[in-house]
Amino acid sequence: MTPEIMRKFLHSECGKAWMDGKTLQYSDGPPGWVDANPSLRDEDMLDIVENSQYCRVKPEPKLRPFTAEEWRERLGMAIFHKSRPSIAVVAGVEEYPDIRVMRYSPDHLHASDLASEFAFYDGSPCGVLE
Repeated sequence: MTPEIMRKFLHSECGKAWMDGKTLQYSDGPPGWVDANPSLRDEDMLDIVENSQYCRVKPEPKLRPFTAEEWRERLGMAIFHKSRPSIAVVAGVEEYPDIRVMRYSPDHLHASDLASEFAFYDGSPCGVLE
């Protein structure tokens, strides 16, 4: 990369992100955002960063806790804590001001805690990636 191209990248938020290894997306209109090919030449990537109508860092997917109905579909399934030895089986769902999932034990877990701290045995999250 020439010093001139590097300078232009460093003066652009998208250019800095690309140099940090982030995935960029661009849009020159419909149909929407397209991932920029990471193997593009520096000059071609600079063209996207400088001349596309929109250029952004590809957003990371967010994990949304399951709804009560989505938890009911998973009754009887085993889940595990991601960072400590704790196994649970989904035994029931309660809806109060928030959603609580009952385990086969005397306590319950909040759906938001399950989404961030637990997973199913196949590795899938206890929530929906959006």
